[in-house]
Amino acid sequence: MEILESKNVYSGFLKMDKLLLKIPNGETISREVIKKKNAVCIVPVTEDGMMYLTKQPRAGRGIDDSIEFPAGLVEDSEDDFLSTAKRELLEETGCIADEFIDLISFYSDPACCTSETHLFLALGVKKVQEQELDFDEFLTVFKLPIKDVYQLLEEGQIKDVNSIIGLLKSKEYLKNYNI
Repeated sequence: MEILESKNVYSGFLKMDKLLLKIPNGETISREVIKKKNAVCIVPVTEDGMMYLTKQPRAGRGIDDSIEFPAGLVEDSEDDFLSTAKRELLEETGCIADEFIDLISFYSDPACCTSETHLFLALGVKKVQEQELDFDEFLTVFKLPIKDVYQLLEEGQIKDVNSIIGLLKSKEYLKNYNI
């Protein structure tokens, strides 16, 4: 595919470009692409087998209480995904971790969005301070035993793709917790 033309059509929290593309058969098509910063998601696990989760409103689906793992966008000043993960874990939960395991990096919708999400498992998580939320963040943090979090997944109460992938990719590391 070849980009023949790119025009910014919206700039806000997200940016949107309209592209004119030459596709493999020689035809041209137009597509809209959402430009979003890269992100991280953290699966936080305490030494005693608890997981920290957040519950927050999400405008895209009109949900008041989306259950998710801590996550956030990579800031321009940050050099790598790990520093973002450490910052977001501390800001959203007030916790730090003894160890971060790099699980996977993925695109949630490469057909129309530029964002890449990097997923970490945080082990030895402990609370060291209160939350430091941004002015536009309204989330509640809570913790549950690991097996209860997997039960929420099975019941369909966790619908956030980052959290679902996080639970699936973390499972092999968490075998000692009798999930």
